Amino acid sequence: MSFASRAGFETLVTWMLAAPWIAIALWRSRQRRWWPLVAMLGIVAIDNFVLSLPRTGPFAGLAWSWQGKLLEIVLAIVSVAVTPGLTFDSIGVTAQLRPGWRAGLAAVVGVSLALPITFIIWLGARDTLTPEGWLFEATAPGIAEELIFRGVLLALADRAFGRPYRVAGAELGWGAIVTSVIFALVHVVNVERDGALHVELLLGIGPLIGGLIASWARARVGSLLPLMLAHNASNLVIPLVTYLL
Repeated sequence: MSFASRAGFETLVTWMLAAPWIAIALWRSRQRRWWPLVAMLGIVAIDNFVLSLPRTGPFAGLAWSWQGKLLEIVLAIVSVAVTPGLTFDSIGVTAQLRPGWRAGLAAVVGVSLALPITFIIWLGARDTLTPEGWLFEATAPGIAEELIFRGVLLALADRAFGRPYRVAGAELGWGAIVTSVIFALVHVVNVERDGALHVELLLGIGPLIGGLIASWARARVGSLLPLMLAHNASNLVIPLVTYLL
């Protein structure tokens, strides 16, 4: 199966699994705008595609997905450039910290550290990294994934469903749930080269919880930058404990 076919298959499965949550969001939301929803689903498809591209040039010999994460960053920038109403401020890149941001930051940092520690204690999770792996986990995932999911996609989802609820000082809507579900699903759904489909639901627990807390923190803190740092710090907890033990 070609990389494009695999990406298309993964996207289709992701859409199907996310569809019930999108339907509930449309049903429960007072605001329903279709073009941001269509744009959000389209960007999810493009994101799957760029992550599935065969590595070329200087990226071909690397063990980690530097090419995919750099392309995700480019996708976020292009999305802002071509999507009406999206700006770097609206996706949190240049947004100012909001009053009371310290509480939001403390919450997201606490959860970012607690989740991997829980996996270490309950599941015995361990991960040994190469120098390239340490550099990758400390930089690329947090920047790229927060730009796409808590930046572009959440901004579009909030436009689609509105933000009528106030939760612990943050204005939220069904977009936080929908984008967190999609964030979990991209970690859960995998199509092999031979077309075999794997759906590992346990792999989605951490991303789902982390995505929900990060979505709340994005609304509470304002800026996306602290979320990027917390995301990368979370990725390093299990490798650091493995190294120390």
